[in-house]
Amino acid sequence: MAAIAGQMSVGPAEEPEQLRTPVAAQRRHDAGVDPVQDELAHAGHDRYARTLHNKSNMIVEMADGTATVRAHDIAVYVPDGSSVALAAAVHEYGARHADSPASLGRRFRRPVQSRSVSSPIRRSPVHTGRVIAARQLTPRMRRVTVQSDAMIGVELRPAQDVELHLTDASGRRVKRRYTIRAARPEAGELDLDVLLHGNWAGSTWGATAAPGDAIAFQGPRGKLLLTRADWHLLVGDESALPAIAAVCESLPPDPSGASAAVAVIEVQDAADELPIPRAEVHWVHRGSAAAGVPDRLVPLVESLPWPPGEGHGYLMGETRTMVALRAVLEARGLAHEAIFVKGYWNIGRPDRVAGRAPG
Repeated sequence: MAAIAGQMSVGPAEEPEQLRTPVAAQRRHDAGVDPVQDELAHAGHDRYARTLHNKSNMIVEMADGTATVRAHDIAVYVPDGSSVALAAAVHEYGARHADSPASLGRRFRRPVQSRSVSSPIRRSPVHTGRVIAARQLTPRMRRVTVQSDAMIGVELRPAQDVELHLTDASGRRVKRRYTIRAARPEAGELDLDVLLHGNWAGSTWGATAAPGDAIAFQGPRGKLLLTRADWHLLVGDESALPAIAAVCESLPPDPSGASAAVAVIEVQDAADELPIPRAEVHWVHRGSAAAGVPDRLVPLVESLPWPPGEGHGYLMGETRTMVALRAVLEARGLAHEAIFVKGYWNIGRPDRVAGRAPG
């Protein structure tokens, strides 16, 4: 997590120039160049908010005159919605995720103001641990149990995740995030359910992890908070199975004995199905059809009978599909603030479901 705050001084306006690409940003980052002081304000607040909203891995939250920018493990708290720190978030994201689509490779046509910002950067600590068990849950899901002394006594919220430090086939260091399906704080143990989806770093680790293997990770982290409601609706694909199961398991039982939640989950076929506690589950099998499109989930959610009372929605899976589903829930009367959306993968990038290269 990076927090950016401090005094700003505004200099004379300059002509716009090409924003650096993530690769160039990475080089400057490695050279020790402060990403916050390195030509940050390339556009006004509104334009940066739109830019960040259009990046599926980035979220801008506005509340009480403060903007919060989140990009993976980066959170920037911006007093008064200042565009300079919004720009800093974009810049820092590019520096730390050079293998992501170009977050910075754009030209803005507005005049640029040079600004200086005091910017202490705090990153979450890296923990170490080891694999203590692994077992197959389904043909494409494997549970890897890890232990870390750093997790002893740590109480977790449902669907939080950890970011594993891995190495891909080329030897390049990468990070992959996995939901914590279950935890035993007294022993510092975490169960990570890993979807196996092709020859990528995360899948390879999940398929081959064995007791005794050393691990390094950051976290736990996550923004999902259980909200009091008369009913809960959870919708997602197989990438969200651990999170959906963890959330449903954490819901208080209905006094009448009815299911505490309704879950709609798209998977390839029946072999991918897993037990979802305390929920009425509607499984959607796509078969050989492509994953990551809303064609199958949207009609079902549109026609699904809703229980009486106030509801809360949790949408987790392919980013664009989840955004489409949010519009469906809002059209049916669910308030925007009553819907939690989490994009776990994007159809145009190496994903957690099909395991294919970017198109």
